[in-house]
Amino acid sequence: MESWNIQVLNNSEMPIKNVQVINLRKQADTIISDVDGTVNLYEYRENLVVFQAGGYIPDTINVVKMKSRKVYLNELK
Repeated sequence: MESWNIQVLNNSEMPIKNVQVINLRKQADTIISDVDGTVNLYEYRENLVVFQAGGYIPDTINVVKMKSRKVYLNELK
């Protein structure tokens, strides 16, 4: 992946604010997305991470295998 800045979006392409990105190797090492839903995953470049936000289904991503600069979370129903 060329860029470590990832945008977290819902299915309507709207940014999700306050997404928690949890490093599964060191769970105390959590980052939170900014206002436009962007997070920088450089520190997590070789890890599994969980993206979670209120009202959305969490998703686990292997950072090294990411091919896109976008992550989509599905809303809870």
